[in-house]
Amino acid sequence: MTKEEPKSIFLEENESRMNRRALKLAIWTTLVGPVMIFLRYFGIFKTVTYTALCIFTSIMVAITMVMFLIQKKFSSHRCVKYFFLLTLECAIGYLSIIQGIHIQIAYVLIPVLSCMYYKEFFTLTTSVFCYIIMVISLLLKSPYTNHPENFTQMTWTLATIVGSTIEYSICVVVAFFIAKYSRKTLYMVNDGNLKVALIQGQFIKGFVSLVESKDYSTGEHIKRTSQYVEMLCEALKKRNPNLVTNETLTDEKIKHMVQAAPLHDIGKIAVSDSILTKPGQLSLDEFGAIKLHPTYGVKLIEENLAEVEDKHFIEMAKQMTMYHHEKWDGTGYPSGIAGEKIPLCARIMAVADVLDALLSDRPYKKAYTINEAFQIMEKESGIHFDPYIIETLLTLKNEVYEIAQSDSN
Repeated sequence: MTKEEPKSIFLEENESRMNRRALKLAIWTTLVGPVMIFLRYFGIFKTVTYTALCIFTSIMVAITMVMFLIQKKFSSHRCVKYFFLLTLECAIGYLSIIQGIHIQIAYVLIPVLSCMYYKEFFTLTTSVFCYIIMVISLLLKSPYTNHPENFTQMTWTLATIVGSTIEYSICVVVAFFIAKYSRKTLYMVNDGNLKVALIQGQFIKGFVSLVESKDYSTGEHIKRTSQYVEMLCEALKKRNPNLVTNETLTDEKIKHMVQAAPLHDIGKIAVSDSILTKPGQLSLDEFGAIKLHPTYGVKLIEENLAEVEDKHFIEMAKQMTMYHHEKWDGTGYPSGIAGEKIPLCARIMAVADVLDALLSDRPYKKAYTINEAFQIMEKESGIHFDPYIIETLLTLKNEVYEIAQSDSN
């Protein structure tokens, strides 16, 4: 990846985020018409006609619906931001020519919003178009505006345009430099975040290498379970981002889960090699030692990753490490919590963890086939595992097969 690619990705993500905010602005602007109709009913804005307000409301409803459809179908297209902002400016221009309404300051709203895309050319072109809309609306409204007796209609219109132009130009210049210098600052912040992410990744790789040095099968298990976690997260989000549970799957949460998954067994560093590699059944004392590895893991994360700035990632890693051996029915360890009290990330990790254990050779057993493993997982639905996650897993047999095969090869 080149140095410019992270910056490009950063701007694309910011553009999508700003387009969503523009859509929210359109939704809120739609409410302006009904609010003003309500105020007009009680004698405020007496010179404003109901017809004009109803037309404005209808226009905004249509604009919002079109923006919503465009956001769904063409969210990544570079022209979407132009359509969103310039359409909103046209709506502001129409509202401003309604007799009895004076909102000259609203003309600068869109240029100011455009600077938050951090692209100077976009801010400049948007500002020029918005200025044209402002001048046209002032010319259309001028014949219906009262002016002092010492002014003719033309001189009053010119004076209004000149005054508005001066105010508008100052705001646009400010918006332009905000776009320019904010982008530079944000690039620096983004580069810093990338460095933090790189250090974070190196820490994780170091921990994983330590686990692999104790038990090669455990190291390979860590890699595969990360792939299974990502597979499950994407499938769950596609089915229902809200998971009909107490948490919502977002892109950021998925990213953190995949990054944190390799750490889930880090506590095994503190467990004796003789226990980890024992070919036979563990004694009660040995199993008791194994049951402490989630607690050891959380302690290691707290001691060694305390300086990582991404606190959401740290919390996710701690939850996955501590609770991935909890069971849906409350019979797991180390806390014995049940159902949705178990964090979503740990419930997903538990499925990935056991799935890979079933499909892998271990000192105490041979690997099951995928069909056998899926039968066992389905049988444990609602007992060991979250039923909704298992329901999703059962649709992913081909994906699981590909991960298992690619790793074995």
